[in-house]
Amino acid sequence: MIFLIITETAKLRLANGGSRCAGRVEIHYRGQWGTVYGNFWDLPDAAVVCRELGCGTAVSAPGEAHFGEGSGPVVTGYVECSGTEAALRDCKSYQWDHYSWSHVYDAGVICSDHRSPRLTSGDSPCSGRLEIQYVETWGTVCDLDWDLKDANVVCSQLQCGVAVSVPSSAHFGEGTGLVRTDVFECTGNESSLLDCRLFQGTQQECSHRNDASVICSGKHGPRLVDGTNRCSGRVEVLHGDQWGTVCDVYFDLEDANVVCEHLQCGTVTSIPGGAHFGKGAGPVWMESYRCRGNETQLWECPVSSWDQFSCSHENDASVICTESFTLSRNLYC
Repeated sequence: MIFLIITETAKLRLANGGSRCAGRVEIHYRGQWGTVYGNFWDLPDAAVVCRELGCGTAVSAPGEAHFGEGSGPVVTGYVECSGTEAALRDCKSYQWDHYSWSHVYDAGVICSDHRSPRLTSGDSPCSGRLEIQYVETWGTVCDLDWDLKDANVVCSQLQCGVAVSVPSSAHFGEGTGLVRTDVFECTGNESSLLDCRLFQGTQQECSHRNDASVICSGKHGPRLVDGTNRCSGRVEVLHGDQWGTVCDVYFDLEDANVVCEHLQCGTVTSIPGGAHFGKGAGPVWMESYRCRGNETQLWECPVSSWDQFSCSHENDASVICTESFTLSRNLYC
């Protein structure tokens, strides 16, 4: 068995754990992501991973592919950290390489900063009662300080588009277990709840009657970007993990009306063209919606591809919904 200290720069991540602070340990080495063989993997080893990733302290060091078997090579194994090292590459280990060992022993880590959301008891994977996993314990969230900006981060983290509503008073039923009184202060642009400011709520008593809920636009969007509020802006649609824009040549009032309905923003007021709210980034999706105007979700509309017109971000479609004016008035009240 060969042990050494690695000095070559390597990237580290935790995969399949619900947040960047929990999951299967993966190392990017020599151009490829690989895993760590988990025999003799323990808390001092996990502590170094948590420290390197800025995820607090180690809570658990599960092995035997607790977070699922990885793919690609196994980079190293038989790791021996004291627990004080700044990075995993500073620990003694089997020589780093690309090994074709089994992934059944892939090492895992759960750090103290792990917070992973889920939505339960809703009518789709993108709506429901909000529950958050702190380390290994799930609990609900008090709705008294929960708002659309916080919910938007949950929707983004779950790849469910954007938040359209935050129903209160246990809208999706009362949960069980702990009710968290932690208060999230998200800007709405974070990709994970880990990135939001968090402080302890101590001046209010919450029960499961106050369980927070979230309704997201869904895995295919849409969202309105760079408008005066969430009910106006450039139309963007999510495919996979990438947002793209819609060509205004093929976007009409019926399509826009469904976008407003989908986002719970009333009905359409106008559909300014020519990138009225600025040019987007990413792809311009080659799809044309054929909405009748009475659908409630954009994905209920028939879709066809277009290839007879060259669309660029100069043609990004925009929508202004009736609720946009209500929200604007409220901003100045």
